[in-house]
Amino acid sequence: MNNYYTYVYYDADWVAYYVGKGSYKRAFKKHYRVTIPSSSEHIQVFYFDEKWKAFECEVSLINLFKRKSDGGSLLNTCLGGEGAPGRKMSDSHYAKLMGSRCSPISLTNVNTNEVREFKSCTEASKVLNIPRTSLSSLRLTSRKASKTCHNWRLTNEYS
Repeated sequence: MNNYYTYVYYDADWVAYYVGKGSYKRAFKKHYRVTIPSSSEHIQVFYFDEKWKAFECEVSLINLFKRKSDGGSLLNTCLGGEGAPGRKMSDSHYAKLMGSRCSPISLTNVNTNEVREFKSCTEASKVLNIPRTSLSSLRLTSRKASKTCHNWRLTNEYS
């Protein structure tokens, strides 16, 4: 069965502007930052029976068309493949991301008001059985409503 695919979006002039990997209907649904072509005729799909083959095809197509940052036409920020290789982020975003993984965190239980101090999000994750990424995102978000996770909230805004 062909459960995985790689797709290319073309603009009205048939210039490739995005390459992605997906399954089910991903190529035809709204993306985070990419506009879907108005006509499905402007979406080229390559089907595969294994995920790794779709990833390899994605890498090859991005290398063929090249990202805008590399002098090509694609809006892609990554080089393709599993994970996000080649993605460029600002120094401030990287520092914020790394800080959320390594620095101490103080959490308060919203039900009992118990305060717990941890050396890192990783330690808190293991002790409280909460995904580390969820705890890290508490620090990265600026919205007050998103500052609670699994009945725990940041004790200090600067944590």
